[in-house]
Amino acid sequence: MKRLIGLVIVALVLLAACGSNNDKKVTIGVASNDTKAWEKVKELAKKDDIDVEIKHFSDYNLPNKALNDGDIDMNAFQHFAFLDQYK
Repeated sequence: MKRLIGLVIVALVLLAACGSNNDKKVTIGVASNDTKAWEKVKELAKKDDIDVEIKHFSDYNLPNKALNDGDIDMNAFQHFAFLDQYK
């Protein structure tokens, strides 16, 4: 779990640094009920002035669609190979 949180924080920092404006808000699609872990991610990201919004989904395919449509910035459980096949 610590490794996952660490990877998410690194991704958030990189995503925020690559943004074209100063707005450091990131929306992450999550298809689990592990709110405790995501509250920790939000807390750690806040230290780097990154506002994390967690968007919960009840179906594991919905975050893929939301990511492709630009409704969320990151998908918490997916990797690029699967997402490329989803498209």
